[in-house]
Amino acid sequence: MKRRFFILCAAFILIFSLCLILYCTVTFEITLQVTGNGNLQAEKLRVHPFESVRIRAVPNYENGEGSTLQSVSVNGKDMTDKVRFGTLRLRLVWGNQTVCAEFQTTAEPVRANAAVFV
Repeated sequence: MKRRFFILCAAFILIFSLCLILYCTVTFEITLQVTGNGNLQAEKLRVHPFESVRIRAVPNYENGEGSTLQSVSVNGKDMTDKVRFGTLRLRLVWGNQTVCAEFQTTAEPVRANAAVFV
C-alpha cells in the first residue's frame, strides 16, 4: 500500500513538473495591425498559455483632424462590441493572436469635454 501511494505521488509530481516547464517555456505572440489614423498598444506582445492581455486603441489627432475606432478583429473575428473605453481584453489566450484595428478619419475633431454615452 505504501509503495503504491509513493508511486502515485511520484507520478503526480512528475506530471505537474512537466506541465510547469511547458507553461514557462511556451509563449504566444500578439501581433498588432492598424489601418487608418490610429495606434494599438498592448501590455505585452508575448503571453503564456491562458494569460490575459489588454490592448488599447488610441486614435491620432493631427492637423486638426480627429479619428475614431471603426472596427477591431482578432484572428479575423469581429470583436468591436468587446471594446470598452478604448480597451479590448483578450482572456485565456491560446495560440498566436493577430489584432487588426481600423480607424476612420472624421472631419470634426472630438472635443475633450464632449459627452459620452455608453
